[in-house]
Amino acid sequence: MEEPTFSLDHFEQLVYTRQHLKAAIQFIAALALLQQKRGELDGSFLASGMAGLPPAEQHKRFCTRLASAASTLFADPAFQLPTECFRLLLTLHEWVGLVFACTPFGNADHVSRHLNPRGPDNAQFLPGDRFIEKLCVLYSTESELELDFAALWAYDKSLAACLALALLAPVFKGSANAHIKREALMEWLPGKLQQIDDLDDLPTAVLHNAYMFCSYADTPRRHEIKRDINALVRRKLDQLGLADIPAAQLARAKNRKQRGKKPLMVVVLEWFSGAHSIYRTHSLTLEAAREHFEVVAFGFGYAVDEIGRAVFDRFIELEEPEYIGDCGGCKFDTLRSRSELIRLGLGVDFSHHFMM
Repeated sequence: MEEPTFSLDHFEQLVYTRQHLKAAIQFIAALALLQQKRGELDGSFLASGMAGLPPAEQHKRFCTRLASAASTLFADPAFQLPTECFRLLLTLHEWVGLVFACTPFGNADHVSRHLNPRGPDNAQFLPGDRFIEKLCVLYSTESELELDFAALWAYDKSLAACLALALLAPVFKGSANAHIKREALMEWLPGKLQQIDDLDDLPTAVLHNAYMFCSYADTPRRHEIKRDINALVRRKLDQLGLADIPAAQLARAKNRKQRGKKPLMVVVLEWFSGAHSIYRTHSLTLEAAREHFEVVAFGFGYAVDEIGRAVFDRFIELEEPEYIGDCGGCKFDTLRSRSELIRLGLGVDFSHHFMM
Protein backbone atom coordinates (compact mmCIF):
# COMPACT_ATOMS: atom_id res chain seq x y z
CA MET A 1 0.00 0.00 0.00
CA GLU A 2 1.43 3.34 -1.08
CA GLU A 3 2.02 6.04 1.50
CA PRO A 4 -0.27 9.05 0.94
CA THR A 5 1.35 12.25 -0.30
CA PHE A 6 0.28 15.86 -0.65
CA SER A 7 1.43 18.15 -3.45
CA LEU A 8 1.37 21.81 -2.48
CA ASP A 9 1.82 22.88 -6.09
CA HIS A 10 -1.23 20.87 -7.14
CA PHE A 11 -3.30 22.39 -4.34
CA GLU A 12 -2.23 25.90 -5.32
CA GLN A 13 -3.07 25.22 -8.96
CA LEU A 14 -6.59 24.09 -8.00
CA VAL A 15 -7.12 27.13 -5.78
CA TYR A 16 -5.84 29.73 -8.20
CA THR A 17 -7.87 28.27 -11.08
CA ARG A 18 -10.95 28.27 -8.79
CA GLN A 19 -11.58 24.53 -8.88
CA HIS A 20 -13.20 24.84 -5.50
CA LEU A 21 -14.37 21.33 -4.69
CA LYS A 22 -11.14 19.68 -5.78
CA ALA A 23 -9.16 22.27 -3.84
CA ALA A 24 -11.24 21.67 -0.71
CA ILE A 25 -10.63 17.93 -0.96
CA GLN A 26 -6.89 18.52 -1.30
CA PHE A 27 -6.89 20.84 1.70
CA ILE A 28 -8.60 18.15 3.76
CA ALA A 29 -6.01 15.66 2.52
CA ALA A 30 -3.19 17.97 3.65
CA LEU A 31 -4.68 18.36 7.12
CA ALA A 32 -5.32 14.63 7.46
CA LEU A 33 -1.73 13.89 6.48
CA LEU A 34 -0.47 16.45 8.99
CA GLN A 35 -2.54 14.75 11.65
CA GLN A 36 -1.23 11.33 10.65
CA LYS A 37 2.37 12.60 10.76
CA ARG A 38 1.71 14.51 14.00
CA GLY A 39 2.75 17.74 12.37
CA GLU A 40 6.03 16.52 10.90
CA LEU A 41 6.65 17.76 7.36
CA ASP A 42 8.48 14.78 5.91
CA GLY A 43 8.93 13.47 2.38
CA SER A 44 5.19 12.89 2.03
CA PHE A 45 4.72 16.65 1.58
CA LEU A 46 5.82 17.74 -1.89
CA ALA A 47 6.50 21.30 -3.04
CA SER A 48 8.66 23.17 -5.51
CA GLY A 49 11.11 25.87 -4.46
CA MET A 50 12.32 24.10 -1.33
CA ALA A 51 15.64 22.69 -2.53
CA GLY A 52 18.68 23.96 -0.68
CA LEU A 53 16.73 25.65 2.10
CA PRO A 54 17.41 24.80 5.76
CA PRO A 55 14.67 22.59 7.27
CA ALA A 56 13.24 25.40 9.39
CA GLU A 57 12.96 27.67 6.36
CA GLN A 58 11.39 24.86 4.32
CA HIS A 59 8.73 24.38 6.98
CA LYS A 60 8.03 28.10 7.24
CA ARG A 61 7.73 28.52 3.48
CA PHE A 62 5.58 25.41 3.06
CA CYS A 63 3.11 26.41 5.77
CA THR A 64 2.95 30.02 4.58
CA ARG A 65 2.14 28.93 1.03
CA LEU A 66 -0.43 26.42 2.32
CA ALA A 67 -2.09 29.05 4.52
CA SER A 68 -2.02 31.63 1.70
CA ALA A 69 -3.71 29.26 -0.75
CA ALA A 70 -6.28 28.25 1.88
CA SER A 71 -6.96 31.94 2.52
CA THR A 72 -7.62 32.52 -1.17
CA LEU A 73 -9.94 29.50 -1.32
CA PHE A 74 -12.05 30.50 1.68
CA ALA A 75 -12.12 34.20 0.77
CA ASP A 76 -13.73 33.46 -2.60
CA PRO A 77 -17.47 34.25 -2.23
CA ALA A 78 -18.23 31.62 -4.86
CA PHE A 79 -16.70 28.87 -2.73
CA GLN A 80 -19.34 27.08 -0.66
CA LEU A 81 -18.35 24.23 1.61
CA PRO A 82 -20.16 20.97 0.83
CA THR A 83 -21.65 19.39 3.95
CA GLU A 84 -19.32 16.39 3.93
CA CYS A 85 -16.25 18.61 3.54
CA PHE A 86 -17.43 20.77 6.42
CA ARG A 87 -17.89 17.75 8.69
CA LEU A 88 -14.41 16.48 7.85
CA LEU A 89 -12.89 19.89 8.47
CA LEU A 90 -14.51 19.97 11.91
CA THR A 91 -12.69 16.75 12.81
CA LEU A 92 -9.44 18.33 11.55
CA HIS A 93 -10.21 21.76 13.00
CA GLU A 94 -7.16 21.82 15.25
CA TRP A 95 -4.85 21.47 12.24
CA VAL A 96 -6.48 24.35 10.37
CA GLY A 97 -5.61 26.59 13.31
CA LEU A 98 -2.10 25.20 13.61
CA VAL A 99 -1.30 25.79 9.94
CA PHE A 100 -2.12 29.48 10.31
CA ALA A 101 -0.60 29.77 13.80
CA CYS A 102 2.86 28.68 12.64
CA THR A 103 2.99 31.34 9.91
CA PRO A 104 3.36 35.13 10.12
CA PHE A 105 -0.45 35.29 9.81
CA GLY A 106 -0.85 33.87 13.32
CA ASN A 107 -4.49 33.06 12.63
CA ALA A 108 -7.04 33.26 9.80
CA ASP A 109 -8.68 36.49 10.96
CA HIS A 110 -7.55 38.32 7.82
CA VAL A 111 -10.06 36.12 5.95
CA SER A 112 -12.70 35.58 8.62
CA ARG A 113 -13.41 39.26 9.25
CA HIS A 114 -14.43 39.76 5.61
CA LEU A 115 -16.64 36.68 5.10
CA ASN A 116 -19.84 38.39 6.22
CA PRO A 117 -21.17 40.32 3.20
CA ARG A 118 -22.78 42.82 5.59
CA GLY A 119 -19.36 43.93 6.77
CA PRO A 120 -16.84 43.05 9.49
CA ASP A 121 -18.74 44.93 12.21
CA ASN A 122 -21.95 42.96 11.68
CA ALA A 123 -22.11 40.05 14.15
CA GLN A 124 -25.53 38.76 13.12
CA PHE A 125 -26.27 35.32 11.72
CA LEU A 126 -29.34 35.47 9.50
CA PRO A 127 -31.37 32.86 7.60
CA GLY A 128 -29.82 32.30 4.20
CA ASP A 129 -26.28 33.25 5.24
CA ARG A 130 -23.79 31.15 3.32
CA PHE A 131 -20.55 32.16 4.99
CA ILE A 132 -21.05 30.74 8.48
CA GLU A 133 -19.61 27.27 7.85
CA LYS A 134 -16.44 28.85 6.43
CA LEU A 135 -16.23 31.13 9.46
CA CYS A 136 -16.49 28.11 11.79
CA VAL A 137 -13.67 26.32 9.98
CA LEU A 138 -11.33 29.32 10.14
CA TYR A 139 -12.16 30.50 13.66
CA SER A 140 -9.71 29.26 16.29
CA THR A 141 -8.79 29.86 19.91
CA GLU A 142 -5.94 32.00 18.57
CA SER A 143 -8.39 34.29 16.76
CA GLU A 144 -8.53 37.86 17.97
CA LEU A 145 -12.02 38.26 16.55
CA GLU A 146 -14.93 37.91 18.94
CA LEU A 147 -17.51 35.31 17.93
CA ASP A 148 -20.93 35.55 19.57
CA PHE A 149 -21.68 31.93 20.49
CA ALA A 150 -25.10 32.86 21.87
CA ALA A 151 -26.05 34.31 18.48
CA LEU A 152 -24.61 31.28 16.69
CA TRP A 153 -26.59 28.98 19.01
CA ALA A 154 -29.79 30.89 18.26
CA TYR A 155 -29.04 30.54 14.54
CA ASP A 156 -28.15 26.82 14.59
CA LYS A 157 -27.69 24.82 17.79
CA SER A 158 -25.85 21.95 16.15
CA LEU A 159 -23.45 24.25 14.36
CA ALA A 160 -22.62 26.14 17.56
CA ALA A 161 -22.14 22.90 19.49
CA CYS A 162 -19.89 21.47 16.76
CA LEU A 163 -17.62 24.50 16.79
CA ALA A 164 -17.48 24.63 20.58
CA LEU A 165 -16.47 20.96 20.79
CA ALA A 166 -13.90 21.35 18.01
CA LEU A 167 -12.34 24.24 19.93
CA LEU A 168 -12.30 22.25 23.17
CA ALA A 169 -10.81 19.09 21.62
CA PRO A 170 -7.09 20.07 21.35
CA VAL A 171 -5.05 19.18 24.42
CA PHE A 172 -2.72 22.18 24.28
CA LYS A 173 -3.74 25.81 24.50
CA GLY A 174 -0.57 27.65 23.59
CA SER A 175 -1.43 31.21 24.51
CA ALA A 176 -3.21 33.16 27.22
CA ASN A 177 -5.87 34.13 24.67
CA ALA A 178 -6.53 30.48 23.80
CA HIS A 179 -6.76 29.54 27.46
CA ILE A 180 -9.26 32.33 28.15
CA LYS A 181 -11.41 31.21 25.22
CA ARG A 182 -11.51 27.65 26.54
CA GLU A 183 -12.49 28.84 30.01
CA ALA A 184 -15.32 30.91 28.52
CA LEU A 185 -16.58 27.95 26.47
CA MET A 186 -16.49 25.70 29.52
CA GLU A 187 -18.72 28.18 31.32
CA TRP A 188 -21.10 28.59 28.36
CA LEU A 189 -21.55 25.04 27.03
CA PRO A 190 -22.82 22.97 30.02
CA GLY A 191 -26.50 22.04 29.69
CA LYS A 192 -26.66 22.85 25.99
CA LEU A 193 -25.42 19.61 24.43
CA GLN A 194 -28.43 17.70 25.73
CA GLN A 195 -30.57 19.94 23.50
CA ILE A 196 -28.93 18.46 20.40
CA ASP A 197 -31.30 16.03 18.69
CA ASP A 198 -28.79 13.37 17.63
CA LEU A 199 -25.24 12.52 18.61
CA ASP A 200 -24.48 12.03 14.92
CA ASP A 201 -24.90 15.78 14.42
CA LEU A 202 -21.69 16.36 16.41
CA PRO A 203 -18.04 15.74 15.42
CA THR A 204 -17.81 12.36 17.17
CA ALA A 205 -14.27 11.78 15.87
CA VAL A 206 -12.99 14.41 18.33
CA LEU A 207 -15.71 14.24 20.97
CA HIS A 208 -13.64 11.98 23.19
CA ASN A 209 -10.88 14.63 23.22
CA ALA A 210 -13.30 17.29 24.43
CA TYR A 211 -14.59 14.81 27.03
CA MET A 212 -11.11 14.18 28.42
CA PHE A 213 -9.25 17.45 27.93
CA CYS A 214 -11.98 19.57 29.52
CA SER A 215 -10.46 18.31 32.78
CA TYR A 216 -7.45 20.56 32.15
CA ALA A 217 -9.51 23.75 32.39
CA ASP A 218 -9.48 25.93 35.53
CA THR A 219 -13.19 26.59 35.92
CA PRO A 220 -15.02 24.57 38.61
CA ARG A 221 -17.52 23.67 35.86
CA ARG A 222 -14.87 21.93 33.77
CA HIS A 223 -16.39 18.45 34.15
CA GLU A 224 -20.01 19.40 33.49
CA ILE A 225 -20.05 18.72 29.74
CA LYS A 226 -19.28 15.07 30.50
CA ARG A 227 -22.78 14.74 31.94
CA ASP A 228 -24.25 16.11 28.71
CA ILE A 229 -22.13 13.84 26.52
CA ASN A 230 -23.10 10.82 28.61
CA ALA A 231 -26.77 11.70 28.15
CA LEU A 232 -26.32 11.95 24.37
CA VAL A 233 -24.55 8.59 24.29
CA ARG A 234 -27.30 6.96 26.35
CA ARG A 235 -29.89 8.36 23.96
CA LYS A 236 -27.99 6.99 20.96
CA LEU A 237 -27.64 3.57 22.60
CA ASP A 238 -31.41 3.50 23.09
CA GLN A 239 -31.89 4.36 19.41
CA LEU A 240 -29.60 1.48 18.46
CA GLY A 241 -31.46 -0.96 20.68
CA LEU A 242 -28.49 -1.50 23.00
CA ALA A 243 -30.37 -1.62 26.29
CA ASP A 244 -29.28 -2.70 29.74
CA ILE A 245 -29.69 -6.35 30.72
CA PRO A 246 -33.10 -6.85 32.40
CA ALA A 247 -32.92 -7.22 36.15
CA ALA A 248 -35.13 -10.32 35.92
CA GLN A 249 -32.12 -12.30 34.76
CA LEU A 250 -30.35 -11.86 38.10
CA ALA A 251 -32.04 -14.93 39.57
CA ARG A 252 -30.61 -17.13 36.82
CA ALA A 253 -27.22 -15.54 37.43
CA LYS A 254 -27.41 -16.48 41.09
CA ASN A 255 -28.09 -20.09 40.17
CA ARG A 256 -25.08 -20.14 37.84
CA LYS A 257 -22.90 -18.72 40.59
CA GLN A 258 -24.02 -21.48 42.89
CA ARG A 259 -22.94 -23.98 40.24
CA GLY A 260 -19.47 -22.43 40.30
CA LYS A 261 -19.52 -20.59 36.96
CA LYS A 262 -17.50 -17.39 37.00
CA PRO A 263 -19.18 -14.10 36.13
CA LEU A 264 -18.10 -12.49 32.89
CA MET A 265 -15.91 -9.38 32.69
CA VAL A 266 -15.84 -7.69 29.27
CA VAL A 267 -12.95 -5.30 28.61
CA VAL A 268 -13.08 -2.92 25.63
CA LEU A 269 -9.54 -2.01 24.56
CA GLU A 270 -8.17 0.91 22.60
CA TRP A 271 -4.39 0.30 22.64
CA PHE A 272 -3.06 -2.64 24.65
CA SER A 273 0.30 -3.74 23.27
CA GLY A 274 3.18 -4.83 25.47
CA ALA A 275 4.98 -1.51 24.98
CA HIS A 276 1.97 0.70 25.74
CA SER A 277 1.52 2.56 29.01
CA ILE A 278 -2.01 1.17 29.44
CA TYR A 279 -0.57 -2.35 29.40
CA ARG A 280 1.98 -1.41 32.04
CA THR A 281 -0.60 0.15 34.34
CA HIS A 282 -3.46 -2.35 33.95
CA SER A 283 -2.18 -5.79 32.88
CA LEU A 284 -1.42 -7.15 36.36
CA THR A 285 -4.84 -6.10 37.67
CA LEU A 286 -6.60 -7.77 34.74
CA GLU A 287 -4.57 -10.94 35.15
CA ALA A 288 -5.51 -11.04 38.83
CA ALA A 289 -9.17 -10.57 37.92
CA ARG A 290 -9.14 -13.90 36.08
CA GLU A 291 -9.19 -15.66 39.43
CA HIS A 292 -12.71 -14.34 40.00
CA PHE A 293 -14.01 -13.63 36.45
CA GLU A 294 -13.92 -14.97 32.94
CA VAL A 295 -12.15 -11.99 31.37
CA VAL A 296 -12.93 -11.40 27.68
CA ALA A 297 -11.46 -8.49 25.71
CA PHE A 298 -12.60 -6.76 22.52
CA GLY A 299 -10.22 -4.71 20.41
CA PHE A 300 -8.82 -4.01 16.97
CA GLY A 301 -6.08 -6.35 15.83
CA TYR A 302 -3.65 -3.56 14.98
CA ALA A 303 -3.86 -2.19 18.53
CA VAL A 304 -3.42 -5.36 20.62
CA ASP A 305 -0.37 -7.59 20.17
CA GLU A 306 0.17 -11.15 21.39
CA ILE A 307 1.54 -9.93 24.72
CA GLY A 308 -1.62 -7.91 25.31
CA ARG A 309 -3.94 -10.72 24.22
CA ALA A 310 -2.30 -13.18 26.60
CA VAL A 311 -3.63 -11.20 29.57
CA PHE A 312 -7.20 -12.33 28.88
CA ASP A 313 -9.08 -15.63 28.86
CA ARG A 314 -10.33 -14.71 25.40
CA PHE A 315 -9.63 -11.91 22.93
CA ILE A 316 -12.24 -11.12 20.26
CA GLU A 317 -10.86 -9.08 17.38
CA LEU A 318 -13.06 -6.32 15.98
CA GLU A 319 -13.02 -5.39 12.32
CA GLU A 320 -13.07 -1.70 11.43
CA PRO A 321 -16.76 -0.80 11.82
CA GLU A 322 -18.67 1.45 9.49
CA TYR A 323 -20.55 2.54 12.57
CA ILE A 324 -19.70 1.71 16.13
CA GLY A 325 -23.33 0.95 16.97
CA ASP A 326 -23.31 -1.97 14.51
CA CYS A 327 -20.12 -3.17 16.14
CA GLY A 328 -21.58 -3.07 19.62
CA GLY A 329 -24.80 -4.74 18.57
CA CYS A 330 -23.27 -7.70 16.76
CA LYS A 331 -20.71 -8.44 19.46
CA PHE A 332 -22.77 -7.99 22.61
CA ASP A 333 -25.72 -10.00 21.31
CA THR A 334 -23.61 -13.06 22.13
CA LEU A 335 -23.14 -11.87 25.72
CA ARG A 336 -26.64 -10.78 26.70
CA SER A 337 -27.48 -14.13 28.27
CA ARG A 338 -24.76 -13.56 30.85
CA SER A 339 -26.46 -11.56 33.58
CA GLU A 340 -23.38 -11.39 35.79
CA LEU A 341 -21.59 -9.09 33.40
CA ILE A 342 -19.07 -6.38 34.22
CA ARG A 343 -17.88 -4.06 31.44
CA LEU A 344 -14.64 -2.12 31.56
CA GLY A 345 -13.16 0.29 29.03
CA LEU A 346 -9.44 1.02 28.68
CA GLY A 347 -8.80 4.03 26.47
CA VAL A 348 -10.18 7.45 25.60
CA ASP A 349 -11.54 6.83 22.10
CA PHE A 350 -15.22 7.71 21.82
CA SER A 351 -16.10 4.16 20.68
CA HIS A 352 -15.68 3.06 24.28
CA HIS A 353 -18.79 4.99 25.26
CA PHE A 354 -20.82 2.90 22.81
CA MET A 355 -19.18 -0.40 23.62
CA MET A 356 -19.63 0.13 27.33
